[in-house]
Amino acid sequence: MPGALAEATRFFAEERQHLDEGQPKSLARVSKLCSQLGVELFSDVEYYPATLGERGRYFGVIVRALESRQSHLKHLVLLDPDNGIGVQKTKGE
Repeated sequence: MPGALAEATRFFAEERQHLDEGQPKSLARVSKLCSQLGVELFSDVEYYPATLGERGRYFGVIVRALESRQSHLKHLVLLDPDNGIGVQKTKGE
């Protein structure tokens, strides 16, 4: 991803390798990345909406939160990271 921090790029490459090796998804690994980057982790485990209207609200909440933050703060945003801790739908999504 152009402009991404090297640490984040490395993290996602390592995460793909963990998953390819059959390791379970882990919020602990995401927490470790946030700690390394000096970013506070906030988890909102709301499931990714099925309809476009719901998705607009989903992203709107995130955008407003980022726009209202103090400018010196750094944020790592993972949208619907499917880390296994959120609500599961019966269709397996």
